[in-house]
Amino acid sequence: MSAPRPVRRARLIAAPLFLTALLSGCRSGDAPAHPDAQSAPVTTAAAPAAPSTAAPTSTAPSLAAELAGSKDGRPASLAVTVGAVQAGVPPLPVAGGLAADCQLDPAATEYAEVNVVFTSRFQPTKQTGVSSNLRFDLGVDDGAGVLPRYATTPDSYCDGSPTVPAAAVLQSQDLADEHQTLTAYVIAGMGADGADPLAGATLELRDLRHHPDDIDGTDWTWEPQDVVGGSTCPGDPGSLCVPLG
Repeated sequence: MSAPRPVRRARLIAAPLFLTALLSGCRSGDAPAHPDAQSAPVTTAAAPAAPSTAAPTSTAPSLAAELAGSKDGRPASLAVTVGAVQAGVPPLPVAGGLAADCQLDPAATEYAEVNVVFTSRFQPTKQTGVSSNLRFDLGVDDGAGVLPRYATTPDSYCDGSPTVPAAAVLQSQDLADEHQTLTAYVIAGMGADGADPLAGATLELRDLRHHPDDIDGTDWTWEPQDVVGGSTCPGDPGSLCVPLG
């Protein structure tokens, strides 16, 4: 299956791959994952021990960074927030229920919501395209699973398997002087001793790039600058790493 292809910003990407709400002149929604994002599943089988009863983390790790397009230096920015770790499974509206479809025991599973806000601060000119998009790979270094919020069709999540995809590919719409929020969930099975499996883990945003389309058919990348609250990942200056806790 070929990778999804965004359309001009005047149109919404077709359901059920993408759902976008237009609120107060800004876009908010989730983008379709690349089909190859599920090629390396990670097991999140239920553990024998019940999860810890400790209260969720009260503060959310966060990252902010400026981005510059390698094509022409066009400006953008990125903000990442991670919600408190919650017991159970994410509230995805899948047909059979995520716990059943992914064979997860809610009493031995936890998750955290991740929101990535991409803001295009580019102003159109006669020499450049009128908008930009962002595509990136989202994963966790300790092998936890990742599901985008839009993952509601059988080919976009575990579909009856006791595994959750190890990574997801998220993509924004084409934006010009606008922002869009992309949401995903990090999911992990509790350890046998009830330990928090996400403690000390790192959220990774890799290969920040523009996806070629009929507005701009060229390949180029977004280069992180002025990173606050996180860092570029070791050995990969084009990536961003955010501690989960």
